[in-house]
Amino acid sequence: MPAALRRELGERCTVGLPQLDRRFESIDGTRRYLLRLSDGRTIEAVLMPEEARDTICISTQVGCPVDCKFCMTALMGLERNLTAGEIVGQVLYVAKDNGLVQADRRINIVMMGMGEPLLNLANVLKATRLLLDPAGMALSPGASRSPPPGLSPRWRN
Repeated sequence: MPAALRRELGERCTVGLPQLDRRFESIDGTRRYLLRLSDGRTIEAVLMPEEARDTICISTQVGCPVDCKFCMTALMGLERNLTAGEIVGQVLYVAKDNGLVQADRRINIVMMGMGEPLLNLANVLKATRLLLDPAGMALSPGASRSPPPGLSPRWRN
């Protein structure tokens, strides 16, 4: 790779996983992660282990603009959208921290953490493609869910 391209990539791109800020463990095995991004902002991801599978709940935005009354994230407002790499990074971090290997167990991904997935659709779709890619985590297409709790009532308008 040419030196000029390496320099440009080093200036414009970051490579790596989010950093652990705090981890909270429940008696039922659930683990909630506060993860620090490269810009210092934090997001949450949650591992919900079950006997036949593990579910990882991930964030798609830092904060959220939807203002759902039942959600604490709404109080933050929207700080920014996550990149596809930051979305995938949550799955990789939680999987690595818990020794999860797709071949060993069924892993489900739900995008019900911080943010509204449909308001970051381009990055959510890119992240989903990366998670499903046979050369990547090779998750099953049925393993990813992205329900829109805050937007559903607005679709009628």
